[in-house]
Amino acid sequence: MIKRLLIISVFVFSHFVHLNALNIDSLSFCENRRIGISWFEQANYLKAIKYLEKAHHYFQGDSILNSYLYFSYKYMNRCFEKNSLYSELAQTSKEQFFIQSPKPIYSSYYEVGYIWNKDNDFYNWNSRNLNEKGVNVNVSLSQNLKNRWLINHKLIANFQNGDIELQTPSGSVESYKERYKLFCYSPSLSFWKNRALSFSIYGHFMYENYEGVEGREIVFNRYHPEYYDKDRYRERGENPYWDRPWEDNDEHWGDTPTDFPEVGYSPEDFKISVSKESSFDFLVGTSVSYSFLQFQVDGEFSYLNYSVGNTFQIGVNGVYYPLGNLNLYFKLKFYYLWRNVQLQAELVSHNPLVEVLVGYKVLPVWWMELSYLHGNMRYYNEVDTHSIYLFGCDPKFRVSWLNILPIKENISINLSYRLFAMKKDYYSLQNYNWIALQNKTIGHSLTIGLLWKY
Repeated sequence: MIKRLLIISVFVFSHFVHLNALNIDSLSFCENRRIGISWFEQANYLKAIKYLEKAHHYFQGDSILNSYLYFSYKYMNRCFEKNSLYSELAQTSKEQFFIQSPKPIYSSYYEVGYIWNKDNDFYNWNSRNLNEKGVNVNVSLSQNLKNRWLINHKLIANFQNGDIELQTPSGSVESYKERYKLFCYSPSLSFWKNRALSFSIYGHFMYENYEGVEGREIVFNRYHPEYYDKDRYRERGENPYWDRPWEDNDEHWGDTPTDFPEVGYSPEDFKISVSKESSFDFLVGTSVSYSFLQFQVDGEFSYLNYSVGNTFQIGVNGVYYPLGNLNLYFKLKFYYLWRNVQLQAELVSHNPLVEVLVGYKVLPVWWMELSYLHGNMRYYNEVDTHSIYLFGCDPKFRVSWLNILPIKENISINLSYRLFAMKKDYYSLQNYNWIALQNKTIGHSLTIGLLWKY
């Protein structure tokens, strides 16, 4: 008898607990659903997502809730979350709002840009680049793979031409051409662990071709046994003033003068070094993204293997949406680069980069982004645009202006202008040696792009 009473008591208690839990869940579902819809009506889609996701956790079969959650993801440009809800939408909602099933091709992007710069005037110049200009073409395609995977293919072609002027010792000016070509394939693969966490791996595989003036050097073709720099040319294993092989006990070598005297070099004592180079280079990287409340935080690491060295890059950036939508947002990016460049000598540099960005909705069909990046961008990998800056100079800062103009629900035009402040190398003849110096110049780029979401 006692055993039966115990069994009945346990059954009644468990049933009571179960009913109470259902009641709490029901209250949580209704309350979160109501609050989420309220925030959606106020165009605060991030807060709407917060509460609607809680309600969706309790019950996935509410067609009205699923529709509100679907469009909250859509208005925040969160493609994975939006596509993951398609199967839970009611057929009437799909027909009413013209919602189509996720396509294998998610989007495509086409961009063409014009690049130009002109050196500022400066005195006592012996070499300078003039009127550099070029064209940049980008084509990309994004594919859906089972809604959790997104793969992107990007093709880049860059063509640049420039005029180089060199001053001879006699004062005359010689002009030369430089040509640069870049072809790059950039794949990336993104995976969504859940609706808040995603991972990406990506790469750049590049072919470069350069033709231009590498520099200029003095050719000692006359016999001057009384003028020399013993220590300097001992390291090079050569005697520029003597026709015989190097000998340490050579009686003709005396005390080294403090400077080279005026010996009256003629133009034929100088020659131009023209270079033609080609290289295959690559970059690999990975990133992680996490969304919470009104924030999105990204971390990134990449490695660049380049013809003149290698670069390690680590960075973090965060986006804040104060209104809970895309009408206003702020982005802060911080990156750190370790560059190991081998030119005349091995040079290891540590370069921090900081960028601030503000984006806002100007008109119903016009979004604008303004940004400022400070730091040396040579070999900088810009993760969110899948771009890498292979400058032949040292950019110091960049100002960007981007305009996003939707012309249809799934088609938009991007217009952007960028200004680069750079330091470019030139050569000055000092003490009959060509010394590499730097000149400040301004670079510009103007691009137009078309984004088509399928």
